[in-house]
Amino acid sequence: MIEQKLGHINNICSSSTRHGLKGEPYAPAYYASKFGVVGLTESLAQEVSSHGIPVQAIFLGLV
Repeated sequence: MIEQKLGHINNICSSSTRHGLKGEPYAPAYYASKFGVVGLTESLAQEVSSHGIPVQAIFLGLV
């Protein structure tokens, strides 16, 4: 993508992540993984923005 200066990166996130990144009891691994996707998205967006590659997090509703 960097060589081509073309592409989009979309990360799928849990709907619970959108509500303030707040964990709940008895589910630390679940919430750690959800918060990790948000951190990955933010870091990667900063890293590749100068190459014209947008990075987004998509927060799905309940399934």
